[in-house]
This record gives sequence, C-alpha cells and structure tokens, in this order.
Amino acid sequence: MAKQAATQPLHRIAERVRFCTRCGTMHPALDDGKRVCGDCGMGVLLTAQAGAIADPGDPFLVVSEELRVVAVSQSAEQMFGNEASLLSHPLLSALSSSEGDDALARAVRRAAMGSRDVVTLPVRAASAVARDAGPLEARIAACGPPRAALVVIELALRAL
Repeated sequence: MAKQAATQPLHRIAERVRFCTRCGTMHPALDDGKRVCGDCGMGVLLTAQAGAIADPGDPFLVVSEELRVVAVSQSAEQMFGNEASLLSHPLLSALSSSEGDDALARAVRRAAMGSRDVVTLPVRAASAVARDAGPLEARIAACGPPRAALVVIELALRAL
C-alpha cells in the first residue's frame, strides 16, 4: 500500500500541464516554484489537466468563479479584443452559448471550483473577428492555483 501512495503523485503530475496565461507556452509539470513565465516574462504559470489546451496557440481566457475574466492569452486578444478591455469584465459579455448562457455559466463555475470534468460547449463570441472565424467551441477545464476556469476557444468541427 505504501508503494501505491509513493507512485500516486507521479501519476498525477503526468496528467497535468503547466501553461503561461499570456503566451500559452507549455512548461514542465513539475513544480519548480516559478510562477512567472520564463519565455514571455508576462504571464503567470497555471496548471490544468493534460489536453485542456490542445495547442499552445489556442486562444483562451482564465475566468473566476464569479465569471470574471482574470487572464487573456495573446491569441485570445486577437479574437476578442485587447486585454485591458476584457480583464475583470463578465465572461458573458464576450461569449454566449447556443445551449444557453446558464449552461455556459454553470460549466465555468464548476471548473473554477475544481471540477475534474472537461466540458465542451458550442459558443458564440461578441466580437466581429471571432464571429467571422466560424462556429466555435469552448473547452472548459479547471486550472490554478488559484482556482479558476480555463476556457479554450477553438473552431467547431463541422459535420461532413
């Protein structure tokens, strides 16, 4: 039993990834105590489930349990507008879902509270640039510390 307990943390580390909230760069999951990205020097390093961000260039927002945007990746700025206009603003002013804003808000709150579920929802963006990109999906997962929701935006796959 002690052997299982000793291997458990390594298993959990392999299932997690550290990423920069600004440039999206992936970093080794081992905790080296660093909190600021060494690549861009601007973002905070957070941890999320492996696979929450498929590509470091994916646009994403980090959102609090109160549904306020607390971090904006550079690629999300290109899609939603500049960081200053998004920070501290309600997520629902930038995104909505055809499944209902309540479903989007519920998924984001659960993730921000630490849910292990990764939820994918169809979303629509308020910005013209994002609307012109085509149908979008949001992959929503927990991240932190501190606890928050990672909302990764990607083009929805269209049925053939």
